[in-house]
Amino acid sequence: MIWLLQIRSLHARGAIDDMIYFLSRGTGRRARVFTRCFINGFLFRVSSIESFLTTQNSGVYEKGDLVTGNMDWYDMLRKIICLDFPGEKEVMLFQCVWFDVPAASTSKSRGYSKDKFGVIDIDMSIFRYSDEPYILSTQAKQVFYAPIPKKPNWCSVLRVHPRNLFAMPEGEGIDQVCELDLDSVVVGMEDMVLEQRNKDVSN
Repeated sequence: MIWLLQIRSLHARGAIDDMIYFLSRGTGRRARVFTRCFINGFLFRVSSIESFLTTQNSGVYEKGDLVTGNMDWYDMLRKIICLDFPGEKEVMLFQCVWFDVPAASTSKSRGYSKDKFGVIDIDMSIFRYSDEPYILSTQAKQVFYAPIPKKPNWCSVLRVHPRNLFAMPEGEGIDQVCELDLDSVVVGMEDMVLEQRNKDVSN
């Protein structure tokens, strides 16, 4: 690939940094898939493991921009995918299902309403953009969806602030709570095989 040779030459001359160079070389053939992660000050968990839990950590929203009329996007987290790149670099993606929100030209849609107090309600049965399910995990903020008793399938959106994650280490003789990095907390994980579309240029 000519462009890979050009990037390699730019990297050798110091014109681009290591991160751009490693990302340009593409991912390995396998990706790690997690059921939970701690990022941006939030503990996220995929919705599939919350069926029998009383807590909820799968609600996600992404801040809108001028292109979308500053409309925030709301979704449920379905899968956490970690892509490994050369040089021990990694990128974490969230696979989500997006709920219906208004276009930039209006303030209402079939699955979205906002009252005069700023309370946002979402119809959890109406979805959009099923062909664009991924965001970078660094873009994600967390919300809770509180069911509305008199409106089936509808929930009110409750935003939360980031907070520290504390985990109790297992084992006898440990008598104090310590703050742990999430990598030291046992999580469910599996592998997935990625389709290899381009071959990397040999070193």
